[in-house]
Amino acid sequence: GVSESIGLSNFSVALTTFLMFYKFLNYLSSLKKFGFLVFMTRKITVSLGPFLGMMVTMCVCFVSIYTNMTVPVEMKADENKYTSIYHAIGHKTWEVYSLAFMTDFEEESYYFPNSEKGWSVLLAFVMMTIFVNIVMLNILIAIVGEGYTQVSARMREETYKQTAVSIVELEATYLQWWLKAREKEGGTFLELKYNKKN
Repeated sequence: GVSESIGLSNFSVALTTFLMFYKFLNYLSSLKKFGFLVFMTRKITVSLGPFLGMMVTMCVCFVSIYTNMTVPVEMKADENKYTSIYHAIGHKTWEVYSLAFMTDFEEESYYFPNSEKGWSVLLAFVMMTIFVNIVMLNILIAIVGEGYTQVSARMREETYKQTAVSIVELEATYLQWWLKAREKEGGTFLELKYNKKN
């Protein structure tokens, strides 16, 4: 229907905007300061893979704990709060995400003083906040600090490489007709090769 076509159109616009932003960052990387920042962002993002994997595993664990402990209590107080088990899991997933990544929570979601499982839920809440706000936060700071140290040691080389890559991409995008004409005329042009691993 109309709503589906509008939703698809909005998604296309959002995706196009994101891709344009990514391309714009690539063009900015040809500048000295931006080139270093773009490379550092990519390098640190890649190094955060295991950290994010651990965070996702932790969130799945606590979603399972909270779903098993709190949903029966909440359904007992309000039978119409969740329409299905998938609705309950989705709601608990959002609550755990808000707590883990945005430190945002509602007291009634984790504190049930009149329930038999109230102390268990409260204990899980305390464990999660300590694990996220103290342990994982310090691990994140250490990972970012180490990544910055590694990248800053090669700032000059990486800046030149980012500039060269951006120039080659711009030539391939906007000067392709000129390069083909030069090739037909027997002319030569510089072909840049680099090792992505370095």
